[in-house]
Amino acid sequence: MNAIIWNVRSVNTKRAFEKLITMHRQHHFKFIGLMEPMQQSRKLERYKRKIGFAQSFVNISNKIWAFVDEVYEEIVIFDLVHHLTLRLFDTKSNKEFILTLVYAKCDPIERIELWDTLYALASDMSSPWLVGGDFNVIWDEEKKFGGMEVTHLSKIGSDHSPLLLSCNLDSTPIKKSFRFLNFWIKHESFNEVVIENCKADFHASIFFLFYYKLKKLKKALSTWSKATYGDIFQKYTSLEEVVLAHEVNDRRRRLQLKRIQNSEEDSLEDDIAMAEEACRFFNDQFRADRVPNSFGILEHVPTLIEEGKNTELIKQPTKDEVKNAVFGLNEESAGGPEGFNGSFFHA
Repeated sequence: MNAIIWNVRSVNTKRAFEKLITMHRQHHFKFIGLMEPMQQSRKLERYKRKIGFAQSFVNISNKIWAFVDEVYEEIVIFDLVHHLTLRLFDTKSNKEFILTLVYAKCDPIERIELWDTLYALASDMSSPWLVGGDFNVIWDEEKKFGGMEVTHLSKIGSDHSPLLLSCNLDSTPIKKSFRFLNFWIKHESFNEVVIENCKADFHASIFFLFYYKLKKLKKALSTWSKATYGDIFQKYTSLEEVVLAHEVNDRRRRLQLKRIQNSEEDSLEDDIAMAEEACRFFNDQFRADRVPNSFGILEHVPTLIEEGKNTELIKQPTKDEVKNAVFGLNEESAGGPEGFNGSFFHA
């Protein structure tokens, strides 16, 4: 399945719309999601016919347009200011997925409603779910889950790049990694959950039993945490948006330069004079008068480890050494491959 999501910045731009039609002919999109069409919603039908789609949708703010292939039966789940969410059922393959097209507000406070709605959807999501659009926030381009291939196409007619999507609905979904949270230890029922799920009714090597118990415990703790505390990460993200907005405003006030001193200790208050002095200062800092060309000191670095030390390194650790290493872990350290940190092992 191929599709495209694009903040087109006006479908009335000739080059942008021509490119959209050309890309559709080339890739045969199953759906198209456009942000900021900058046209009245009554013109949606006309653009639908020009592109060659059977179905079209617009959200209540007219910031999101969606064009969907006739092979899909659709249900509008949410029609909100921030996003448009559709349930699409493929009548040929008898498979369905959820599509959420987003155009978020620039203000972090106003985006909180969007995050809350998406978390509510995620908590009860059993179908494949595609979320895309313009979130007006930078996260991490490497963070992508599932079998979706995303290609950034060149900008034409808009200052945003179209996102070309290609995915296989038969691919196995990737689950979120487990992460142990230190405050779990303080709950009165934590020890009971650990003891109950650290039992094994078979005999095997110590390492295999250890791995089996941790795997079983991860699933139990995840279920217990959600039942005991609710969706922690939803609450955290909502509060983080509020705190971030205040921090950014405060940081801007504190980082505003009003006066600096030059190398002669004269005060400068003019913006141009301060900029010139800053450039001169860092130019002097990073300019080297002499480039080193002698590296003879490297000849004194030993190339081989002594045999006795090598024997100590490869020797199996004792139980006391393992215990000392485990209890020497920092309780606030990052979790290992299984998600458990020092705080868990100390408990």
